[in-house]
Amino acid sequence: INYELKVDNNPDFNSPEAVYNGRLLTYMAPALATGQYYWRICVTLNSGTTACMQPWTLTITAVPPIAPVLYAPITNTVTANTTPEFRWNPLAPAAAGAPFDYQIQIDDVLTFASPARDVRQPETTYIPETLPDGRYYWRVRAINSMDTTGAWSAAQILTIDTTPPLAPVLTTPADRAATTLARP
Repeated sequence: INYELKVDNNPDFNSPEAVYNGRLLTYMAPALATGQYYWRICVTLNSGTTACMQPWTLTITAVPPIAPVLYAPITNTVTANTTPEFRWNPLAPAAAGAPFDYQIQIDDVLTFASPARDVRQPETTYIPETLPDGRYYWRVRAINSMDTTGAWSAAQILTIDTTPPLAPVLTTPADRAATTLARP
């Protein structure tokens, strides 16, 4: 019995990326670029009869991108701005799997169970539609050209508070008071 294994990026196997002929039942293919591949094995018996399996597919994805670094708003910021600008550093264009999209999630719960905003975009700045008053957590991850998602950044905290403070209550000196003190 002889086994012939072919790996190709085309299901017709006319220009295989890897070929193995032999009797072993395992084979380590050479390093392959990211993308979709087809592979099949044909078995040739001593009688000369050859049978080939239906091709299977294999997708090699790029290394997951690293987590972006968040830089605005810094954690524990309190603002009255209901449409704050969220910003993070772009990943290096030379990184594997570039160009990147970024996914930002904003939620009022640290688990991000049901984000108030969940957006995928190529930009490294995001300005949401109006967010109501409250405490929000936000995080970002990169997604490479093969749709491989990277790790989430550490979550940052932002509080939106549009309620103005109460007017202060004046206590001393009393209204229209007279004093001899130079520093009342």
